[in-house]
Amino acid sequence: MAFIVFLVFLVSPFQAEAVLWISGLQELLWVFSLLLAALSYTKTKEIGKIAIILTSLFTIIALLSKETAVCFILFFLVLDVFGFRFQRGRHLKSAYIAFSSILILFGFVRAVVLTIPSNFFLLSLTGSSSRIF
Repeated sequence: MAFIVFLVFLVSPFQAEAVLWISGLQELLWVFSLLLAALSYTKTKEIGKIAIILTSLFTIIALLSKETAVCFILFFLVLDVFGFRFQRGRHLKSAYIAFSSILILFGFVRAVVLTIPSNFFLLSLTGSSSRIF
C-alpha cells in the first residue's frame, strides 16, 4: 500500500513543487517533521518523557523549516481533545510546558533576533546605492 501511495504522490500534479523545486522543499520538510512529532506524541496512550523530548525535537525542526509550523500547539491540542480526551497520564502538563517554552523561544527569536532593520525599506525606496551591513 505504501508503494502505491508513493507512486500516486510521485505522478500527482498537485503539490509538485514540494518534490521538484528546491524552493518548495521547506513545505515537505516542515510537514514531514510535524507528522513525525505527531507520531511520537501519539504512539502510546500515556505520554512519557522520551515522547515529549522527541516531539519537541521534531517540532523545533519543523519550526526551523518554516514558520507555519507554529500551528503545532493547536495540532497537538486537537489530538489530545479528540483522540485522547486529555487522558494522557501525569506528564501531559510537562508536555504543554515544553510546547509553551518552544513557542516563547520562537517568538523571542522571531521578534528580537531576526528583525529587519527599520531603515531597510527606506534605503531601497530612495534609490541609494549604499548598503548597510
